Order: sequence, then C-alpha cells, then structure tokens
Amino acid sequence: MAMVEKSGGQYHVLLIITDGQVPSGHPQKKMTLNTIARASTYPLFVILIGVGDGPWNMMKEFAKKKIPDRVVDNIQFVNFTEIMSSNNHNKEIEFAQAALIGIRGHYEEAVRLDLLGSHQKLQAQIRAPLRPPLPVPDSIRNSINLLLCPICLTNSKDLAFGCGHQTCSQCGQGLLLSCPICRSRIDTRIKLYYHMC
Repeated sequence: MAMVEKSGGQYHVLLIITDGQVPSGHPQKKMTLNTIARASTYPLFVILIGVGDGPWNMMKEFAKKKIPDRVVDNIQFVNFTEIMSSNNHNKEIEFAQAALIGIRGHYEEAVRLDLLGSHQKLQAQIRAPLRPPLPVPDSIRNSINLLLCPICLTNSKDLAFGCGHQTCSQCGQGLLLSCPICRSRIDTRIKLYYHMC
C-alpha cells in the first residue's frame, strides 16, 4: 500500500505466489483479513497464485466476497498447480486468463469509486456498508432484466451494436472495442430511443 501512496495513487497489481495458507485459528488470519480490507481502499488488485498441493480453502475465502469491511472486491485466486497439471493444450493461456480476469472489473470499480489519485480523499469516502436490499419478486426481476444494461446493470439499454446485442450508451461508448456478450468486433453503434404509450 505504501507503493501505491508513493506513486500518487496510481493503479497497481500485486502478484503473490504462495505454497501454503494461514491456519484458521492463527492470529495472522485476522491481521491478513484486516490488511485485505484496508487494501481495498487503494487502487490495488491482488492476484494470489497457489503453487503446490494446498489446501487452498482460506485463499479461496480471501478471494470471495466474504470479507465484510472491503470497499471493493480486490483479490483473485488462481490455483497454478491445478491448471498446469490439466490435460489442456493451452495451459499457459488458461493460467493467464484466470490470473488476469478480475483486473478490468476491479479497475472500472476503482475508477467508479474514485480510488485513483491521492489516498487522503479516499479516507473521507469510507463509510459503513448499507444493508442488503430486499429481494425483488421473480416476475418483476425478469421483466426489468430484459431492459437493463448487461454491463452496469443499472441503466436502460439504449445502444445497439452491429451484432444485435445492446448496452446502455454510457457503457457502450469509449474504449469498448468488442461486444461484451459475443465478443465480436464493434463496427456499428446505433442509439436507441424508446417511446412508451
């Protein structure tokens, strides 16, 4: 975290290669959980790479959203030994994808939460998490989901690509080069307008 502060809050990826895990009752577990929660207030993504035979239960727990004080999901766990011992011919590619898959989402979340830049402004933004929302009935959820952007899940779909898939214009503009659904190259963007009677 000191490196992120020294860089003025630039985005960093920390790669940790481990051959074991923190025992459940060990005092280091609580310290590790607190450090992960603190690190989630920085533009810092942690990739844990497990080598050897584990067990990896605690590392997987760290990577899942089971740490209550985290501001943002900031850890990806990859079992290197499991991937490399598989019969897949593209082991290196599979490993790289597994390790890097969470970076884009974390970076976008860090930008959305304004985590990039000076860390002093972040301390003022940290607050207690809200209670979970009430469940939505399936009949309403299904009809709403058809209209929501598949990327942000908040805005209405109002932009169509040449492949036919749709997003909101906010998510579909800018750096998006391929369709987030079918991954085909985006050559055409069509703004959609809805008129409800």
